[in-house]
Amino acid sequence: MKLNKYDEANFILKEMLVKGHVPNEVIFNTLIDGYCRIGNVTTALKLKDDMLSQSISPNSVTFNTFLNGLCIDNQIDLAEQFLVEMVSKGLCINPSIFGSVIHGLCKNSRLESALHFTRLMVSRNLRPNDRLLTTLFHGLCKNSKHSEALKLWDMLLDFGIAANTVTSNALICGLCKVGNIQEAKMLLKIC
Repeated sequence: MKLNKYDEANFILKEMLVKGHVPNEVIFNTLIDGYCRIGNVTTALKLKDDMLSQSISPNSVTFNTFLNGLCIDNQIDLAEQFLVEMVSKGLCINPSIFGSVIHGLCKNSRLESALHFTRLMVSRNLRPNDRLLTTLFHGLCKNSKHSEALKLWDMLLDFGIAANTVTSNALICGLCKVGNIQEAKMLLKIC
């Protein structure tokens, strides 16, 4: 659908509401997804308000759609709020959505939040992908949080998650840059 088709569909939704017809979450989710895909998160957020005003609760699909759209639009604060809300409601969060938010947090030097969500992700038996791990280790080392990077490494090993060569190199290089040669050598032996 093109932008005008989303607007047409939104107009039909408004007409349904005026005539007393209550749309279901599938209709709302479809429109929200469409607006997020074309970068119009503001209109998608208004649709969420309309959804709530009809006593229709956003579900995992709704939140995952918003999180993806917000991360693409670099609205990381709002994405973090949505992720916290999803966790508090016990909604299912897929690994790529966790990854999108964590990547955005790292990109904006919000490493404590990124680590929090990574730990939460791993505790739910969701494996972070190699790109996400590389981003995390690079961000931690770049911001002189080497001890946090090593704790993350240990946690991943405890959960049976092995890093690939690129990810391992990100941590090893970060340690070498600040003179932690012994720890870098130790990791090199493990890899």
